[in-house]
Amino acid sequence: MKIAVGMDLHARKTTAFAVSANASIEIKTNEHTFLEEFNKEFSSFSSNEEGMSALVRFLCGHDVHILIENSTKTHEIYWMLTGMGMDVTVAFAADLYRITKSKKKTDRHDAIELAGYMRRKLNGEIEFRVSFMPNREWLMRRELCRTLYDESSNLSDTRRQIRSHMLLHGMVYQATDIVGTAPLEYLGSLGDPVLDSLVARARDSRKRMKNLEHLILRQFGDDPLYKSLRTIDGVGSVIAAYIAALTVDVRRFENAKEFSAFFGLVPGMRESADSSPHCHITRRGDDVARMMIYQAALVHISIDPDGESGVTRTFRRLNGNGKKMPFKKAMTAAARKMAELMFAVMRSGRPYEPR
Repeated sequence: MKIAVGMDLHARKTTAFAVSANASIEIKTNEHTFLEEFNKEFSSFSSNEEGMSALVRFLCGHDVHILIENSTKTHEIYWMLTGMGMDVTVAFAADLYRITKSKKKTDRHDAIELAGYMRRKLNGEIEFRVSFMPNREWLMRRELCRTLYDESSNLSDTRRQIRSHMLLHGMVYQATDIVGTAPLEYLGSLGDPVLDSLVARARDSRKRMKNLEHLILRQFGDDPLYKSLRTIDGVGSVIAAYIAALTVDVRRFENAKEFSAFFGLVPGMRESADSSPHCHITRRGDDVARMMIYQAALVHISIDPDGESGVTRTFRRLNGNGKKMPFKKAMTAAARKMAELMFAVMRSGRPYEPR
């Protein structure tokens, strides 16, 4: 029997619900009994290897297709079930409107809806995007990059606190970066207890960031996607590593537009009877990666005074020469062009060369 299974995952307990995936074949009595027994047995079970093994044993001998939502627990369960021979699909939660818009917020309801989504998908209806699941090595690389970003954000917060404290107390010190080595040495010598605490925090952040950068370089040094991205002006080692970690396999994207859409840099659409005007960008996908692509485009434009790059030309066409488009909108268009450029160099495997 072909079965569609929806699973609502939580840290300790999981709820599963199964339905027949055959759209036009009337379900037999014994099959109906089997599904009822399954739904009763696995209405709530442990979210561990023991619980998943019991589920796989119960479904043995059937053509089973499982759908789960993308969440923190998803990666563990996905690799656990695929290792046991199950066909598992992971969906973006934002696309599952029957769940996100529903007023019935119960685990069983969500599992039933997931089973319905899977059943309709098996019968040709496309209602959600399938989430790409990286293996443990790539997932660890992503976490390294994200940890470095979080550490950099903490250092930025400390930088603002230091400047705020200095301004409040009338302290003046000219420095390009107030959390640089020399400024921190000077601030630590003033005997200010608040500054002492902030300086210590900044030094700890810098030390952790340096260690993370070394780890990232060791992880990505030989990766071809990383090497290709590093040839683009404005794309630093951290940005290249993070984009490579999210891409994993550039061949899974059919074209540059699909790659840009993965990072939420394409306009949404508002359909109507007479028109289909473009809206703001979708902002789907990883918000940190989208911000990094924006930053890379900004630096790229600043170091391309001759306008040889398509990224620079796009920005100048929209913002320069008396154009009225606001800076931010023009930069968003340039960021999309940067994403397309990233896709091109990764897909070709050749280093970036200006026109």
